[in-house]
Order: sequence, then C-alpha cells, then structure tokens
Amino acid sequence: LLRRLRESPVDVVFDLGFAALMTPREITSVGQQLMYCYASNRRSAAPARLHLSDFSLEDNACATAVSNVAGFSDWKGVQLHAGALAELGAGANADWLAFSPVSDKIQELLEKQRGGEEVAGGPVPDPEQLPPPPQIQALTTSEMVYLTSDAEETLESFEAGTVYVIGGIVDRNRHKKLCYDKAVSLGMRTAKLPIGDKVTRHLNYNKPLAINHVFDIMLKFLETKDWEKALLEGIPGRMEPQAAAADDKAGDLEKAAKAEESNAGEVENPSASEAKESEAKESEAKESE
Repeated sequence: LLRRLRESPVDVVFDLGFAALMTPREITSVGQQLMYCYASNRRSAAPARLHLSDFSLEDNACATAVSNVAGFSDWKGVQLHAGALAELGAGANADWLAFSPVSDKIQELLEKQRGGEEVAGGPVPDPEQLPPPPQIQALTTSEMVYLTSDAEETLESFEAGTVYVIGGIVDRNRHKKLCYDKAVSLGMRTAKLPIGDKVTRHLNYNKPLAINHVFDIMLKFLETKDWEKALLEGIPGRMEPQAAAADDKAGDLEKAAKAEESNAGEVENPSASEAKESEAKESEAKESE
C-alpha cells in the first residue's frame, strides 16, 4: 500500500469542518463512512493519498468520531491536519502535502523487524527503500477542486498534482449548497461527477451520495478510466444495463398483453350484443303468438 500511495498522482482531502451543523448520529455516520473510504483505498489498485482536515480531538466531534472507529490506530498513509481547509490551501503552508506515511505503529513494527523479530502479517516495507515522495510545489486554493453536485463544471478526469476535496458531512441534504458555497468563498474550483452525462439511462437514484460513495466512484475511475463502469458500480440503488433491458422487455410484454385483452374485449362485446338481440326477437315472437 505504501508504495502504491507514493506513486499515486492524486491527493484527496476529506473536509471535516462541518461538525457544528450535524447531529451526534450524523457525526457518528461520518466516522463510519470514512472507515469505509479507508478500507476501499487500501484494497484499491490505484489508491489516493488521503488527508483529513480540521482533525482536532479537542474541539471537533467529527475527528473524535473517526478516531473511535475500529482499527483507526492502524490506518496507514492517512495524513491528519489540525488546520481547517482554508489553512491547508494557503500557499505558505504547502508543505502539508509532503507525504510521510510512517505512523507510530508502523515505526514500532519496523524497529522490531530491524531487530530480527518476526512481524505478524509479513514484512513491513521500509520507507527508506520506497520511491521518493512527489515534489510538491507551492499550492493555492485555486489548485484545489471541491467535488459537489451543485457545481456547474462536470468532472472529466482527475488531474495529477491537483488536490480533490470531499465534504465530510452527513445532513440528509438539509443544508443546500453548503460545500459549493464554502468552496467559492475560499476561491476553490468546483466540479461534479458526470452522473447525468454518462449513465442516466441505467440509474434509478436521486438521493445525495454518501461520502464513501463519492470516494468509491473516484477510486473506480482511477482504476478503470471508465466513468460508466465507475458510476454503475459506485452508486447505491443502481440499475445495471442488463436489468434495465430486462425491465424494458417486461414492460413491453405487459403492454402487449393489455392490448390483447382490450382487443379481445372489443371482439366479444358485439357477439354478446347480438345474442341479446336474438333473445329479444324470440321473446317478441312468442308474445305475438
């Protein structure tokens, strides 16, 4: 994982600056969704370097929620930044992207390994033997892209050297344009996933995407370079192309069956009318006799 992270062209920041706008239950959900993001990133063939902004255990409930998820102490390659998103984007503090994935836990395992002890789970990669970290130039907020469905620009691909921001908020769409307005106030570019442009035909989903769903779509695109595949696999409640075709066929068959029933009814009705007329004539003939 550490080698793949060093070679990754993409950095992703999860903006945890919304704790004051969420309920305790929503804050807990943020922690769970970021746990899913980390798990997906660890399994991915094309992982992104992850960063958490506003990560202060003293005054940010979201940071506490993340730190309380199972296995957090063993997370590898995740940078924690106490500063807010606006501070991370300041050119004077551009060294926040200097990637150093050696956590205290990894350092402890490395020391045991160097001392000749066996380490559970196999050898730990020595950072000194890994490729050098990417050279980070001065960064400004204009070089950061906030992913939000309210953006006008549609994302076509992920640019190497650009930092992508995902809002760390769960609010059931209660706060309209929150991430978009924040990005604009910080001078950041905004972009939205190409959901409507690429696969509307096969999707049956109109709810706000969860944090991990946005990230999973991003990872899948980095792996496949195929938006349709990434979106169909990443969006919950999706309708696969095969399923959509089957539904269309079933709908056509149902319409045809109803049409046949209607036509049959039209044929039967004249016969019934003729029978009634015949009965009426016979009755009149008997009365005249």
